Amino acid sequence: KYDQISKKEQFIKMLSNIIDIRYHIWYLIVVFKEPRVLYHIGYCLLSLAGLRWNIFYFSIHLLHFMLQSQTLVTVLRSLQVHRKQLMMTLAMTVVVIYIYTIIGFIFFRKFYRHEMEEGIVQDNCDSMWNCFFFHLDKGLRSGGGIADVLVPATGDQHYFLRLSFDMTFFFVVIVMLLAIFQGLIIDAFGELRKKEDTITDELKRKCFICGISKVEFSSPYEYDNHINHHHAMRDYMFFMMHLIGKPETEFTGQESYVWEQYLEQKWDFFPAGTCFQLQEKQRQLAKEKQVVKQQKNKHQLLLHAHTLATI
Repeated sequence: KYDQISKKEQFIKMLSNIIDIRYHIWYLIVVFKEPRVLYHIGYCLLSLAGLRWNIFYFSIHLLHFMLQSQTLVTVLRSLQVHRKQLMMTLAMTVVVIYIYTIIGFIFFRKFYRHEMEEGIVQDNCDSMWNCFFFHLDKGLRSGGGIADVLVPATGDQHYFLRLSFDMTFFFVVIVMLLAIFQGLIIDAFGELRKKEDTITDELKRKCFICGISKVEFSSPYEYDNHINHHHAMRDYMFFMMHLIGKPETEFTGQESYVWEQYLEQKWDFFPAGTCFQLQEKQRQLAKEKQVVKQQKNKHQLLLHAHTLATI
């Protein structure tokens, strides 16, 4: 029995040496935290739901075409940029509509009764609950505010009070609060577009690793060779994957330094503003300048010697 347990422990130890369990757990966590992976898993679940329960779930797949457009994705992301401001504005809108509901329920309740066919009267404000949702539904969706769905007050003794009620609702809710909603979304969309354009422009003009501009290189070929071989992003990514999957006890001095920087979210190990290509180029230029200077000094000495010999 002891031999069987010992063999089992040896097998588990051998298996753990062959398969890096820590790396695979980390890999699964990273994979399932990726939004695109969760997106495709959700689509698979919708497909199964469509096969099992209702074909309605298949219609949601049409959203995939919308998400293929980067512009539409930016529009959706713009809702997240100012989500706190949007939620606060929404809460303020609900509070304002509730105040108008109370005013309408107490002072203008008769204007919410509509005579239907066969003498049936529809009271849209028979309770505070119904009155609030009537304002929330019809008041927001009507272009002219709540006045579009109420009985006209022409000739009524409270005409001017009703006019003030309608006009203030229109300006406060429709003009101001809804405009704030639209303004926040448009501003967020503009900020995201500007940020994405800046990042795209930076990636086209500068190296992602060292930040050296494209104009610093003598030719486009030299710059392409630099970003694809000397400072390739994939090499840095593979190096970080190598560190994540390697035991810390086996790190070299350089690997330990980079790992500590990575854990502290510092990027000082990146060669910011420098690279071997430009350093070698600067050394060659310095050598050439030194050779030119020596030749110039030699020429001046020969000229001086020739002048002395002539004298």
